[in-house]
Amino acid sequence: MARGYPPRPGRGKQPGKGRLTVLLVVCLAVFALFVGRLAWMQFAQADYYAEKVAQASQTTYRVPIPAARGDIVDANGGILAADTTTYDLALCLPAPPGTDLAQTLDTLRMYNLIAPDGEDVETQLAAFFSVASAGELPLAANLDATAAAALYETGLPQRGAVRLVARGVRQYPSGTLLPHTIGTTGPITAEQWAAGDYALREAGVAMDATIGQSGLELAYDTLLRGRDGTLRVTVDADGARTAETLVAPEPGATLQLTIDAALQQAVQSALQTRIAALQQRAAGDGRECTAGAAVVVDVATGGILASVSWPGYDLNRWRADYAALMADPATPLLDRVCRGLYAPGSAFKPAVAAAALHHGVITPQNTVACTGRYLYYSGYQPRCLQISHSGPVNLLAALKFSCNIFFYDVGRRTGLDAFSRTAQALGLGADTGVELPSAEGALTWTTDPNYQSGLTLQAAIGQGNTAVTPLQLAAYATALAGNGVRPALHYARRALSSDGETLWEYVPHTQGTAPGGAAVFGPIREGMVEMSTTLAALRGLPVTLACKTGSPQRPERAPGGGYYTNSVLIGYFPAEAPRYAVSVVLEYGGGGANAAPVLRDILLSLYGEQAVVAASSL
Repeated sequence: MARGYPPRPGRGKQPGKGRLTVLLVVCLAVFALFVGRLAWMQFAQADYYAEKVAQASQTTYRVPIPAARGDIVDANGGILAADTTTYDLALCLPAPPGTDLAQTLDTLRMYNLIAPDGEDVETQLAAFFSVASAGELPLAANLDATAAAALYETGLPQRGAVRLVARGVRQYPSGTLLPHTIGTTGPITAEQWAAGDYALREAGVAMDATIGQSGLELAYDTLLRGRDGTLRVTVDADGARTAETLVAPEPGATLQLTIDAALQQAVQSALQTRIAALQQRAAGDGRECTAGAAVVVDVATGGILASVSWPGYDLNRWRADYAALMADPATPLLDRVCRGLYAPGSAFKPAVAAAALHHGVITPQNTVACTGRYLYYSGYQPRCLQISHSGPVNLLAALKFSCNIFFYDVGRRTGLDAFSRTAQALGLGADTGVELPSAEGALTWTTDPNYQSGLTLQAAIGQGNTAVTPLQLAAYATALAGNGVRPALHYARRALSSDGETLWEYVPHTQGTAPGGAAVFGPIREGMVEMSTTLAALRGLPVTLACKTGSPQRPERAPGGGYYTNSVLIGYFPAEAPRYAVSVVLEYGGGGANAAPVLRDILLSLYGEQAVVAASSL
C-alpha cells in the first residue's frame, strides 16, 4: 500500500501573507513621512530652529534706566534744585569674549574702585554665581565725570566688561536758600515701601529708588521723579552681549514756584541782620534773640513770594551735618514758618475789632475809657501801658496805640467764641491751604479745659491759649488786606514738561471769608495805617503801610523781673490797593516794634531804587 501525506489545510489561499503586506506598506508610509518631515525641518525651517537653539543658550536680564528728576525753579526760572550727573559702576557677568575677569578686577583696583585685596569682590562674585548665571554686580556708586572718563580710557565699558550708569544726584545751587521749603530726597524707606503711601509699586517705582522725603520734594514727588526706563541685556553662550531699550525713561517735570529768589535772599538777609542786632543789644541779659521767621504773600493770588525760617541749614550738606544740626539748641531743622507756634499778642486785635464791628457791638466812633487798669472783674484786673493815650479811646486810637483796655472790654462784650470764630475765618488757627505739613495752631475757646472769665481778656489781646504759625499770620494779614477774603496760600505755580509744555497750573481760590466787607475792614485799615506812623523805622517810605505789632509774653522770666517777649508784626501795602502781605516773628525779640526794620527792608527790596532813594532821606 502506497504511503502518503495528509493534505495541508488552506494551502492554496495563505491568509497570513496579506497581513504582512499591509504592515510593510504602513511602515514604509510612516518612514516616508518621517524623512519628509526631517527634510522640511532641515531646509524649510532651518532658520527657525537655529534661532530656537540660540535662544536656549542665551541668558536675558533687565536693568532700570534711571529717569532724571525734574528741576525746581523760582518764579523767574532760576534753579533752586536740580540733578547733576553721577555714575554707578557695575561688573558684567560672565565676562564678555576676550575679556579676562582677573585682569578687569586688577584694572578697577588701580582706580581704587574696589579694595586692593579684592576679598569683598571675591565674596560677592561667589554669592552672585550661586543665584544667577548672568547679570551685573554693583561695584561703585556716585563716580564723577573724571572717574568715568578715566574708565573709558581703559576700554572696559566699550568691551562690555563693565557698565557705567548715568544717574542724577540732587544739587542745590543756593543750598542755604529756602531749605525747609524745598526739602530733601532720599531712598525709599522700608516703612514707605510697606505702607505704599505713594502707591509706589503700582507706579512702577523700584524698591531702591530715590524719592522726595520732605518739603516740596515730597509734596510734588509724583511730578518731579519721572519714570524709569528698562534696558534688556542678552548674553549669548559665548558671552557676547546685546542691549535693547524696552522702555525709554521719562524725565520728571520742572516745578516752578511763586518764590522770588532775589526777594527770598533779601528777606533772609534782613531777618538775619535784625536778629544779629538784637543779639548785640541784649548781650548778657539772658535769652537773646536767636531765631525768627518772615513770610511775604501776593495778596491777589495767595502765592508765597518769600518764606524764611531762621536759622536754617545747607541742603547740600544736611546729611553730613545732620548730627550737629539735631544737637543745635537753636533747632535749625525746624521749619518755623509752617511748624513754629507763637502767641500773636496785639497783632490779634484787628480780629477782635472785626468781630465786634460785624456783630454790632461797636461802631468806629464808640469809645472805651482807658484808665490803665480794667476793673470789670474784681479778681482779675489786667493793665494797659497807656503809651501815648488815656481817657476815651475809639477804634482808630485803640489800634494806633494798641490800647489793651479797649480790647479787654470789646472782647468781653463780643464774646470769646465769637471773636475766635472771626479770627479763624481770617486764617488764625486754620488751614492755610499750603502744600507742606503745617502745625494746626490753636485759638482760645470757652470749651477749653482751663477756661475761666479772665481767659477771655487774655485771648482778646492775642494770648491765653492762642498759638499760631507765621504762615497763618501771613494768611491773616492777606485776609485783612482783602476785606476779609482769604486766598489759599501756595508755593507751586505750575509744572512744565521737558519740552516746556504746561502740565499743571495752580488755580487761585478762596480758602476762607470773614463777613463784613469794606464796612468792617475799612476802619481797621485806617487804624493799622495810623499804627505804622508810630514806628520810626516805617516813616517816610514811598507807599502807605498798614500794620499791627504784637509783644506777646513768653513763659520764661527775665533776670530783671517780668517775662521775655517775642516780636510779632503783620502788615500789608500799599494800604489803598494792597499787593503784598507780610508777617514777621522774632523769638525773644523784645517787643513788636523790633520787627519793623525787617518789614522796612522787605518794602525796600520790593520797590527798588524808588524806595531806597526815599528812605535815604530819613
